Amino acid sequence: MNALLQALVDKSPSEKGATIAGQGFAYQHNWAIHKLIELHQSNKEDYILICEHHDDILVFDSVANNEVCFYQVKTKREGLWKINDLSGTKNKADDKVPKKSIFTKLYEKKEMFGSSGIIYLFFISNARYDLPLQNDNNKSKDQSIIKCTDLKNESKQAINDKIKQELNLIHQPNFEDFTNLQVVTLSIESPEDAIYKALANYFENQKDVSLSILKPLHKTLLSEIERRANYGFIPSDQNELVKCRGVSRQDFEGYLQEALQPKYKEDQLKKVFNNVQSLLNTPDISHRVITQMKTFVAKYQTDKITYNNNALQTLEIDIKTIMETMSEEERDLPILLYRDAVFNKINNTGTNKQGHDDDYIKFIILFLFYGEN
Repeated sequence: MNALLQALVDKSPSEKGATIAGQGFAYQHNWAIHKLIELHQSNKEDYILICEHHDDILVFDSVANNEVCFYQVKTKREGLWKINDLSGTKNKADDKVPKKSIFTKLYEKKEMFGSSGIIYLFFISNARYDLPLQNDNNKSKDQSIIKCTDLKNESKQAINDKIKQELNLIHQPNFEDFTNLQVVTLSIESPEDAIYKALANYFENQKDVSLSILKPLHKTLLSEIERRANYGFIPSDQNELVKCRGVSRQDFEGYLQEALQPKYKEDQLKKVFNNVQSLLNTPDISHRVITQMKTFVAKYQTDKITYNNNALQTLEIDIKTIMETMSEEERDLPILLYRDAVFNKINNTGTNKQGHDDDYIKFIILFLFYGEN
């Protein structure tokens, strides 16, 4: 039993991770993927990245066994982060519990777990910082990483005093010894672009790796992070914490290998796509349907080679089952009428469409027809 992991389990989180994640924090989840890639390329023999447990992201060093990094990830659309943004609070008259500053929320983890292991604290953002540094020649807005030990002494003193007050501490804290501020390159509008680039860099020295795997691999990783972030229970033991909220080096390596060796090969997809696209040459296909099909070809290719797309796999099984029940008369129908007959049975039998729209499901029916014939 690991003392630090056990402490993470024993002390209940002050916020419910699943609730926070459910609000759609795609930026945090994409940053978690970016961190996983960075960890995987590092010299660390093993690690566990934990989602939405005591903080946005935790990274537990499972080799040292006594070290954890807490990451708080926040975006800012305009301006720079200033001392008051990080150490100030905006309490309202009807707040039942006084709010804590960003620095206080971070340092609280040191108070909670410092006796069980080595703690490091990180504040991550897309925005830069405008902070008073001891060396006036160094401009904080030009730095991607700022160690809080480099802040002016009066600022550190004021922040520690605020932390002491908000946490009702008897002793004087020393947040600066454990806290770092970092700027990351993920944009708010399209954080996935940085992930594609990082994955491309990771695979650049590997032969016969198609860049077409980047999008489905990102989709797989994002789904895995979201699943862990949305885990609806507070883990009751170390195994549950690691399994249900964590991603290990072994897990991540498995996702990479699945992406390189998908269950349904890309050349198989292209062969069936060619059959489906031959429909585009028939005179009775409308321009709208042609446009849709071209869009769906790209979407289905991504969905099909995404490692963990259980919803699509379930839908395909249900559609194939319905196709097996089609009568001889229905099987003799022209292909588009046959497609519509299958789709009508999907509606009539109450088959779960797994969140897909009707036109896309009709395309999947065509794909499965040509894939089986």
